[in-house]
Amino acid sequence: MFQTNGRVYFGVFSLDMFKDVTLRLILGGSLDQARRRTKVAWIIGYLWTLLSFVSVTSWIFLPVADDTVGQRLSLNLYVGLVCEVGVVAFLSYGVMRRKPKMATALFFYFWVSRLFWLSTGLISLDGIPNIVRFIALHLVPVYLFYQGMRGAWTHHWLTNRYDDWQANSERPA
Repeated sequence: MFQTNGRVYFGVFSLDMFKDVTLRLILGGSLDQARRRTKVAWIIGYLWTLLSFVSVTSWIFLPVADDTVGQRLSLNLYVGLVCEVGVVAFLSYGVMRRKPKMATALFFYFWVSRLFWLSTGLISLDGIPNIVRFIALHLVPVYLFYQGMRGAWTHHWLTNRYDDWQANSERPA
């Protein structure tokens, strides 16, 4: 490790190179790819919202056989799930508008709420069908929300380049 002209080098690599490579891997460099990622994320968010609202509402309002009456949702749980559906829909709208903070909030909210659901037993992982359902309804959206977060931050990074303002302001016109 040595320092020259204010830059720190590790062998032939500088810290600036590591920073650029890391940003390129995390964010990406294509605006079209960023738009595609955010589009997939908000569509999945709205589809998940629709599917969840319909399934929760059907559990609470549709008639069921006598042996499944104990499996009905309580009103408190129903209100909580409807609120969650509203939060996911609102944050999906933020992803649709390519707001990086909203995309980050959607990813972390969905991820933390799935961990909460697992810890309280609302999501069961007993048996292959439940594991497949968990992967399809919970892990795939988490991954796509992560990609949407990457797309929103990439879009923000590529359309709002503030790093060279000072260099441009010092140049004569």
